[in-house]
Amino acid sequence: MLTIKLYDEKPYDREFTAEVRAVETTEDGKSRIELERTLFFPEEGGQTSDTGFINGIRTVHVSIENGTIWHETDGPADIKTGDEVRCSIDWGHRFSNMQNHTGEHILSGLLHRDWGSENVGFHLSDNIVTLDTSKALEEADIDELERMANEVIYMDIPVQCRYFSPDEAADIEYRSKKEFDEDIRIVTIPGIDVCACCAPHVARTGEIGIIRIIHAIKYKGGMRLTILSGRRALEYTRTQHKTVETLSHMLSENPDTLPDAVMRLMKEIEGYKLEKKEADKKRLEAAVKDALASGSGIIFTGCYSAQDGQ
Repeated sequence: MLTIKLYDEKPYDREFTAEVRAVETTEDGKSRIELERTLFFPEEGGQTSDTGFINGIRTVHVSIENGTIWHETDGPADIKTGDEVRCSIDWGHRFSNMQNHTGEHILSGLLHRDWGSENVGFHLSDNIVTLDTSKALEEADIDELERMANEVIYMDIPVQCRYFSPDEAADIEYRSKKEFDEDIRIVTIPGIDVCACCAPHVARTGEIGIIRIIHAIKYKGGMRLTILSGRRALEYTRTQHKTVETLSHMLSENPDTLPDAVMRLMKEIEGYKLEKKEADKKRLEAAVKDALASGSGIIFTGCYSAQDGQ
């Protein structure tokens, strides 16, 4: 029997009660619990699962198998079939995933609309988000993409999520990596993106706060963009700012002149290396000359020695 997906209609709810349908014990002594309904989003669509608690027992992973959602605890659970349990999700983790997944939709929608580039791969872990595109981009394109994505945030556009029948969806142009023969959940950011997606999203783009593209490399004929949105982007930006402030203090430079200061420092270091190499060469030549003049025939250079005739 399919699990009722409370997270589809109530992505902002944090607590719920449910009846236990089944309990299994895993090989490592943990429990897998099937509930008749759940707010826990399972690992699906490139995104990590929700975590939280079932009757106070830590739930560390959630999976979906043929429409049935299983909740894995970090130890044995004193729960049995038919029990009514009280559950709560880790809201900080959920909201971070919502911000980052909706941020990815904004970027993918803009890439599709303005660059004709498709999302060919997506992974949202607990730390980082990667987006693979079908076309290569220049640095100026990436800068413009990031600027446009943040403009979408400023516009605070509503994010619409609903199911469509296959017949209804036939009249809609939407992004999808696969074909559907059942009801399709489509996420729409008007004017920006229309995409089939199973995950919870923020209600308005303004809730994302900020989108940063922190790394971009050429990958399989396209690009792999490493992106962060919302709280994760804020923490990344704060860390980067602290690093710049520390370097500015160490080098007695303003942040905007740091690149030039580092370049000068690198040139100075390279100059010192060349001077040292030349001084070492002169010392070795002098040692050889002295050794030959004394007739000892033995020359020590660091950890090595050379002896005449050997």
